[in-house]
Amino acid sequence: MEVFIRKLTNLQLELAEFCFDTQLIWTVTSVMLNMSLTLLLWSGVYEMRTDSTLHSTFFFDSHANYTTGNEFLDGALNGLGTMALLGAVSFVMLGLALYDCRRIVQLWLHTSCILILFVISGIAAHDATVRFNPEITNKAAVTISIAFSLVYGFGGLYAFFFEAPLLCHQFYVIVNCSFISVFYLRAFPSHTAWFVLWSVVIWDFFAVLAPLGPLRKIQEKAGDYSNNVLRFLMFTANETKKSRKSGDRLAAGMEPTQAESVKDLINKFNDKGAQHSEEFVSKIRKRRESMGHTSSSSESSEEKEMKEEDLEIKTLRTAEEFSSSSASSSSANSESDTSTSTSTYTSSSSSSESESSESVTSLEECSEEWDYHNTAADALNDADSMRLGMGDFVFYSVLIGKSAAAGSLMATFGAGFGIIYGLILTLTVFSNSERTTPALPLSIIGGTVFHFLYYHLDDCFKVTPALVEIIGSSLNTSHHMEL
Repeated sequence: MEVFIRKLTNLQLELAEFCFDTQLIWTVTSVMLNMSLTLLLWSGVYEMRTDSTLHSTFFFDSHANYTTGNEFLDGALNGLGTMALLGAVSFVMLGLALYDCRRIVQLWLHTSCILILFVISGIAAHDATVRFNPEITNKAAVTISIAFSLVYGFGGLYAFFFEAPLLCHQFYVIVNCSFISVFYLRAFPSHTAWFVLWSVVIWDFFAVLAPLGPLRKIQEKAGDYSNNVLRFLMFTANETKKSRKSGDRLAAGMEPTQAESVKDLINKFNDKGAQHSEEFVSKIRKRRESMGHTSSSSESSEEKEMKEEDLEIKTLRTAEEFSSSSASSSSANSESDTSTSTSTYTSSSSSSESESSESVTSLEECSEEWDYHNTAADALNDADSMRLGMGDFVFYSVLIGKSAAAGSLMATFGAGFGIIYGLILTLTVFSNSERTTPALPLSIIGGTVFHFLYYHLDDCFKVTPALVEIIGSSLNTSHHMEL
């Protein structure tokens, strides 16, 4: 028997390692697809040219009115300004989360997603149409772009706002991040992108790892939100739909005897044929009586009854709070039904039969909510799922796009290698299940180092043929002089 258990344990470990390796491979593949699509749009549609209107409006630029006269100083100031903007937005979101402004946070995320799906995609479609068909009229180009944005946008609504297949959501995450990356590449003037990337690395360290970092503080409030909110923020390699049993959630914080009783009741709820049986009703009565016997003998019957009701109200309030945390996936009707059943339960004292039936209804609603709605904290703490922020995808692609704009194929491959190598190190060596690990620093540092390394090596290889030609011509000249 021990040998069988040992083999079974080893098999489970091997299966877990295989699943982790599969998720790692798919995550890395998705990042590579995102970078490839960004390069295709950046080079094929926009020919790696920035938009002077965008960067002269929002950034310091040596070719515009707002400039210090030095391109490197302009880039440094633009990088600091970008980091300040990221900090302001992060702290605003933190404030909204701390003060339970869930509707505003959800509105922010939903609006941003809709703008990308319908507006940014439409702009890219219009530019691609004009680029590959210069003779097309503006009216026809606008019509084509609107049609594309509608088809793409409504597909994105299904991917982000509904329970779409995971592959569909992953597709839209990759494409959306490519659209955003290309927009940034067109907006950043000259050297600004490099300063922005390094500023984001510094900010990522602080926001995720510092005790007062806004992203770390926001994660502490993740239990107040449904796991559906992560669909607007993160890429998920393999989503596991598992949740802790309702009995375990209800039993948390209770005495052992009470916990066993609650778990037993919840198991009864799952058996639809036994919900209204006499055995089930008597089970509730016995649980009430047992709670009454645990109180001191000096207490009056009225005080016992009040304590019983307080315990039941506390249990139901816990259920109601958990249900309200899934605001993005719960309707107003279900919330009103829960509150109505709670108030009905607390006000009923005429007969034990009615109290028992109302207890069944209330606990059944709690069981259904906990069985089908995990919180964002549950999803983030799920060690079986590998997740990567959408911002990581965006800045990986900004780096590879900026590297390609330098005109060196070797430097572009070097930057891509540095990004992937840093990502693998982050997800394997430095990642752990206890806290979130920032995914930008190692990849951005590695990509930048390899870019400049291979860029200068490429320059050396470019100089070598010229030197050979000079040496060859000088040898030919000396040979003619000898003749």
